[in-house]
Amino acid sequence: ADVVLTLFDRDHQLGDGRTVATTCADAVAQGTVDNETLCYFMARTQLFALRMGLNPAKLRFRQHLSTEMAHYASDCWDLEVETTYGWIECVGHADRACYDLQVHSTRSNVDLVASKRLDEPMAVETVTLRPDKSKMGRAFRKEMAQVLEAVESLSTDECVSIDAQLNDSGAAPLTSCAGSWTLTREMVRLDRSTKMVSEIKFAPSVIEPSFGIGRLIYALFEHSYSTRENDDRRGVMSFRPLVAPLKVALLPLSSSPQFMPVLHSLQQELTRRGLSTKVDASNAAIGRRYARTDELGV
Repeated sequence: ADVVLTLFDRDHQLGDGRTVATTCADAVAQGTVDNETLCYFMARTQLFALRMGLNPAKLRFRQHLSTEMAHYASDCWDLEVETTYGWIECVGHADRACYDLQVHSTRSNVDLVASKRLDEPMAVETVTLRPDKSKMGRAFRKEMAQVLEAVESLSTDECVSIDAQLNDSGAAPLTSCAGSWTLTREMVRLDRSTKMVSEIKFAPSVIEPSFGIGRLIYALFEHSYSTRENDDRRGVMSFRPLVAPLKVALLPLSSSPQFMPVLHSLQQELTRRGLSTKVDASNAAIGRRYARTDELGV
């Protein structure tokens, strides 16, 4: 909840073009990110990117505009990384909600929900929107079944919010994985009741992270590369030990044959311990051999 993300949401993309740094908790509370689960996966992705060695100043999460949203997604954010090619999408995070299960359920007429049994029955106050099916049927016709399913799946807070909008303006939007509609005051009324329940049923939602491994590795190469001050011909790959292909460099100061058994013994021991090792026993100056290890990212 306390992980700070750099967000580039729809409003700023279409407005001043600025990014906003905010915690996951605040992003969800303010409605910028759709829900806690989606923000959790975004935070995990950022932690992964930082751990592999990407530059935190060159990371941001860009929200998909409404014109580029996939039909199955209720919200979507891309981790973008700044490179010499500009900002490139490296990881996508799509909140598919319950779209897949609802479509399968509609087509197969099978109720695809999960349930959680309670240890003891409990009294639960239910708040629902009771539909007037005759009025809704005339308005929505072939989409009537989908609208009813969307109304029945509303949470208590959503029912109260829609009822308040209907009281204020006489109309309220209704959105689900299957589509969007507009309800009017005469179509539904708020119904409160108390009942005993022994299990809770719900439609599981899905968050779909999609990693572009090739793009992440390319970005890592760029972010890890630099040159020595006053010598742009001396390249340096500053990989973190976690991702460095070579962990240890052995550079003997003497090429005397009597040191070779010790050198080979060290190499074998490091390899046995899982540390990939580079041996440079050439006659090149030690400074040149240091430079070679810099280029390899040891």
